[in-house]
Amino acid sequence: MKTTKLQNFFNDKTKLYIEHKGTEYQFFPPERQFMIIAYIAYGQGAVTIGDSRFSAVQKDIFIINSGIKTEFIMSKNVSNPIFEIYFICFEKDYLNNEWENYAKDFSELELFLKNDGQSHIKVYDNEKCEIRNCIVKMINEYYENTPGRNSALLGYMTLLIPLILRRNNITENHIFSHNMLVDQIIRQIQSTIYSNPKPSEIAARRFVTREHLGRVFKQETGMTLTQYTNRFRIEIIKDILRNTDRPIEDIPILFNTKLKYLQQTFKQYTGMTMRQYRTKEHYR
Repeated sequence: MKTTKLQNFFNDKTKLYIEHKGTEYQFFPPERQFMIIAYIAYGQGAVTIGDSRFSAVQKDIFIINSGIKTEFIMSKNVSNPIFEIYFICFEKDYLNNEWENYAKDFSELELFLKNDGQSHIKVYDNEKCEIRNCIVKMINEYYENTPGRNSALLGYMTLLIPLILRRNNITENHIFSHNMLVDQIIRQIQSTIYSNPKPSEIAARRFVTREHLGRVFKQETGMTLTQYTNRFRIEIIKDILRNTDRPIEDIPILFNTKLKYLQQTFKQYTGMTMRQYRTKEHYR
């Protein structure tokens, strides 16, 4: 997505523009008159909204009001930097009077919904990726340009906005485990998954032995550290295979590992090769 394209976003009179973009840096100027929904699909980075800066990781979702300078910046201090984002840009009147209904249903967000001082909302998708799945369907509809396209897109948007607003009361402080050490480890694995975290490195960062950590982790989760890491990585790979055309040979680069190892692990956990899974599940 290039800044120079901003003037052409809505030239088809839909008042809606959607793009799935891998980016190192994306800038939206303060004079823009459209709202932005940004879903972090893969990787990690930072988002600057006005004078505020936020970390951004996979499954983070931002709704950003118009008239505010916004930047998306990929983290480069990781071994395999990646920052892929679903952008939905739309003029507020695209949804007509629905905003009044949202303000009634989500009274705590009145300032944001009326664009009266609250610049943005940041939420996190649920485990089933309900918001992600809705956006992927929108992307398909947007680019296929079949009869009834505009009506279908409007329907998806009226569904998507409440899904995001409902998540507003659920913070990122979700507890993965009531054991504080295990909870911290799960967070660490998820935030460093693209760097291929090793059990010894994870234990060292928590100042415990690998043996002690492995014992506590398995007692709490029923899995070893390696099993949990593999399961989490496989879920991301399944998502990539379902929802992108990224070549299978490029996937190991994302995770700082080897193709043969990923192929073996993927088949062990799913019963299929990555190619078989893509053939069966790919959204196209």
